[in-house]
This record gives sequence, C-alpha cells and structure tokens, in this order.
Amino acid sequence: MNSLVELMLSRRGMTAADYAAMDTPLNVAVEGEMEVAERLRAVREEGRKIIVMPDFDMDGIMSGVIGLAGLSQLGFDVELYVPTLPHRYGIDEADVNMAHAMWPEATAIITCDQGIGCVEAAKRAEELGIEYICTDHHTENAKFTVRGIASAVANPSSVGEVERRDQVGAPAICGAAVLWRVLAAYATRWGSVTDAADIHRLRLFAGVGTVSDAMPLVHDNRQLVRDAVTLLRLCHMNGDAWLVESLTGHPAYVRAFVGAHEAMQALVDAGKIKSAEDIDEGTIGFYLAPMFNAVKRMEGDLSKAFGVFLGFNAKEDMEYLMDLNTRRREMSQEAWDELLATGGPYQPFASVSEAPSGLMGLLAGRMLEQTGEPCVVVREDPNTGELSGSGRSPAWYPFLTRNAGHGWTCAGHEAAFGITFADRAQMHDFFDFIKEDVAAARAEAEAAGISFEEPVDLVMSTKLGCGDIGCDLFTLADFCEGLEELRPFGKAFPEPCVKVIFDAELATKLRMGSEKQHGKLLLPGGIAAISWNAGDAIEDLPDGEAAMNGKLSINSWNGRHSLQLIGNLV
Repeated sequence: MNSLVELMLSRRGMTAADYAAMDTPLNVAVEGEMEVAERLRAVREEGRKIIVMPDFDMDGIMSGVIGLAGLSQLGFDVELYVPTLPHRYGIDEADVNMAHAMWPEATAIITCDQGIGCVEAAKRAEELGIEYICTDHHTENAKFTVRGIASAVANPSSVGEVERRDQVGAPAICGAAVLWRVLAAYATRWGSVTDAADIHRLRLFAGVGTVSDAMPLVHDNRQLVRDAVTLLRLCHMNGDAWLVESLTGHPAYVRAFVGAHEAMQALVDAGKIKSAEDIDEGTIGFYLAPMFNAVKRMEGDLSKAFGVFLGFNAKEDMEYLMDLNTRRREMSQEAWDELLATGGPYQPFASVSEAPSGLMGLLAGRMLEQTGEPCVVVREDPNTGELSGSGRSPAWYPFLTRNAGHGWTCAGHEAAFGITFADRAQMHDFFDFIKEDVAAARAEAEAAGISFEEPVDLVMSTKLGCGDIGCDLFTLADFCEGLEELRPFGKAFPEPCVKVIFDAELATKLRMGSEKQHGKLLLPGGIAAISWNAGDAIEDLPDGEAAMNGKLSINSWNGRHSLQLIGNLV
C-alpha cells in the first residue's frame, strides 16, 4: 500500500487491516426477506398478477426497475405502477384504488422503497382482496406499521432489526438493495442457475440506489457499488451496445440494461464522462442521481424517469431528464439567492421559500453545507397555512430521533427528511425547541470527542518543511493512483480531503467558465487548484500564506495530464 495512503488511513484511525475488514461483506440477511420470497413463490405458482409499487426518487426508480425487470424475467405476471406527482413519501388509498382500476385482475402488491408506514393503503388493499407485500428500508414506527396487515415484510430498519444489524456491524441498505436481496433469495431457492445469474446482474440497479440514497459505503455496500460500476462500464462498452443487445429473456429485463447503456452514452455526449473507464461511483452520485431526482423536484413526468430503463425511448427520455435537470439547477440557484436575500427570524434552522416544493431539500442541503447546522426549508400553503418541505441534518444531530413527539411531523431518514408544520405558530415552537436542543446535542457531541471540522487526510505545501509532503508531482500522482484501489468513496468512507498550503504571491490567478465565475490557481510545482463559483475570491486573494481544502486527482484532457485539486479556500 502506498505510504501516503497508509498515512491517510491512519488519520482516520485505520490500519490496512482495518480497511480490509471494512471492505469485507458480512452477508447479513434482512429479516423477513425469505418470508417475502415465499409469498412471491405463492403468487407465481398460483398464476396471480402482482403490481410493483415503488417510491419516486432515484432509489425508488431503481427499486421499480429491479421489481419489473426481475419478476418479469422470473416468469411472473407483473405490472409497474408509476407513482404520480406531487406526492409525499409512501402510497395511500388513492394509489391502491388507481392501481386496482388499471389492473383489476391483480391480487397482490409488492411495495419497494416505501410502504412500511402506509397503513391506510394496506387496509384499502385488504378491503379489495389484494395481498399487501412490503419491502422497505425506512425507519419503522411501532405505532404506524403495516405489520399485521401485510402478508410479509422485509425491512432492515424495522423495530428491533436496526439494533440487531448494528451489533454485527451490518450497514444500512437502500430500498433497491432490499428488493434485490428478496429476488436473489427467491432465485437461489426456487430458480435455475440461469435465474440466479439474471437476478445477480440486477445488482447494477441496487448499487445505483445505494449511492443515490447515500448509504454508508462499508462492508456489503462497497461490493454492491463496485459491481454496479463494473456493470455500468460493461453496459456502455465505450458506446458499443453489443453486450446489452446479447441479453436474452423478457423484454422488460433486456430494456433495463439497454437503458443503462443509453444513460451512460448520454453522459458521454454531454461531456460529463469521456469513456467507460471514467464511470465510477461519482458518475452515479454527481450526474445520474441529481438528474433523475430532478423529476420529483420539478414535478416533471415520472414516466420519463422510469422509461429510461423500462420504456422504448431511452435516448429521448434521457434528453428530457438532462434538460429538466438544467432547469432545476437554474431555479435552485435563483431560489437560493432569494432565500439569502430575504433571510428570516428562524434561520439557519428554518426558512420559508416560495420555490417549488421539490427544491426544498436542495435548499436545505445548501444551508447545511454553509452553516453546519440542522435546517429545514418549507413552503406555506396559502389556503391552509400549513408549511411543508424538507430538512437536512449533520451526523451529530439525529433529527428524527430528537424531534419525535413535539407536534410537528417529520419522516424519512435522520439526515434527510420531510417535515410539516401545522402553521406558523408551530414553526415558532420548533425554532424555540431546536435552538436549545442543537446546543445540547453539540455539547454532547463535543463531550464524546466528535469533531465538527472537515477532517484533513493529507497536508501538502509549497513551503519547505511544512505539511506532510511538498508539491512533488510524482509522489502525489502515485498517491492518486493508490486511492483508486480504495474506491468506492462515499458516506462513512469519504474521498480523502487534501489541504494545500501555498504562498498566494507565487500563484498565478485565473478565472474560468462562460461567465468567468470559477477561480483557478496555478501553484509552484505544476498543480492546478480550482474552486467553483469563487472567481472573485481567487482574483482578490491577498499575498501571503493561503490554503485550500479539496480533492486531489489526475486530470486528463486532450491527451494532456495534470494534477489538480478541486475545493475551497480556507
């Protein structure tokens, strides 16, 4: 292992052996996965039609792809219910009624990436004589659970299951991974060798869901994401579709992989990646996930998002998503500027915005990034006075746990969730509570030795005798190559943060971009330091010692290679 990589791991309190242990899958089964598989077997043997009902974010879309493609390939009579927008998490009576109207002969529903708390939907299904099978990964509330109504439930975040998984170190997994595990269990137990191989290949979509839903990249999730990256590269084959076109079986199954090919080709055509070798977990997290999630944020046509992998116009549907995502970026920037300009008495903990509901989470994320505090951004309903939106929270403040039982409604994940206030008075109560509770949580975290600063894994410097290493291009390039062996990076195992200390007087200051909005520093030794949307800050950087934190990589462009650091001045 590269010596600088070893230093980086040691700064994280890890040895090479610790990393190897974290990199090893634990293969911990999800409680209930075999029970769900058994109910599916009954549906298949009885020749009944089943409806897949997924959520509408990227993890939900991947769940829907796995459900329709996988069950079709296994010989099920299956349909996909594409959720409608606007919609909050979960299905309700109206969804069940609509699905029943579309396929009145269906006698079973399987939910994925949702459903555990959808009691009214489960009751309505029961009234209609439709079996309700649930796969989910969201936190289960013991008072609002479909257990007792559903014929089977597989949920790694169910009551008691989280503690069991924590005891053995099993990571949280996404909704797509839960459904994939169920289908893998079914194929292994009752399918052929070919069936098992076909379902194993669907790990591509479970891995995409894992990155998109920001699951911790430890143990099983690491291999799942590696497999997804490998399969995406194989599907793309540098623009040649021969491999995906060689697949046989149900059309829905084949189209899923053809869609993966078209999605990657669209990113190449847009200049986001250059070839299959450039595809990695960042391709999923920085390009695919925001693009598909733009549909829910912009209240677009969800059939286009599902259609990339399950329809007949993958290329056109990708173009739609890319255009929608461009508009989403523009609108979110306008909404962010307005949010900062209008301020408000409850910031940073709570803000009110008139932006589309789907942008609330993005705005909350930017507020968290800027302030480091838990925050929510909501939109007021002019008719009812209700305020609803989304929130984001740092790891040291488990939002759902600490806000439970105070009157306002919040659901989702501890770090990313939806929230609703009955009126402005309740939002004021929230502010009074959270400003004191955040102080208490911060004190608890400090007492536990938790740091609030971004950890720096390596310090390099243009000054002799300063930092871990000078700006030695060969050694730093070797470090970058060594990092490739540690992929994937993400939650719980982030990409290394490198600090560069330099004399600003000796750096060449440049501006980049169509509007010269980005800043670039050419440092002694040949390293380029880039900071997005910081053209003014770079140009006005005073002489003297300065520093930047960021991600170090080898950049290749037009046959030329260079070391570059992308980050922010500190």
